[in-house]
This record gives sequence, C-alpha cells and structure tokens, in this order.
Amino acid sequence: MIFAEFYHLSTGYPSYTAKDIKPIPACGSDSVLVIDGRLSRDNMHYAAIERCISRGYIGYTLNSGESFTRGREFAKYRGVS
Repeated sequence: MIFAEFYHLSTGYPSYTAKDIKPIPACGSDSVLVIDGRLSRDNMHYAAIERCISRGYIGYTLNSGESFTRGREFAKYRGVS
C-alpha cells in the first residue's frame, strides 16, 4: 500500500514560541490518502499536493508498507503553499 501522510503545525509546546513550532503528522482519517501504486512518482506527488491543499494541510510525505503504522517513508517531507 502506498499512501500520503499529511502534516500541520505544532503548537510550539512547551514554550509556545515561533522557534518551537514545526510540522507534525496530522491525526484522523483525513490525514492520509491511499494512492494507486500504478501511478508514476510525479503523479503520486501531484495527487498528494492536490489533496493536501484541499484539506488545509501544510505538507506531506509519501510512504509505503503493509499498513499505516508499518509504513516507511520513501519521499521526504514536502511543504505546500
């Protein structure tokens, strides 16, 4: 299974300062997108970017594995704007 995992910004806990705010994985069913493995790598990124923007997230990674919890990242974090 190939999937995109989406990210949003942390709160910056414990100091709540700008230097401590960073991208963290989002939670819930809308925080992932299962992607057809027959797509090219470019089209996987395009699908992830499109869904990332429509759901209001700030970035994503592409992962593959038997399940969401056993997935391995094969494309590093990419921010979208």
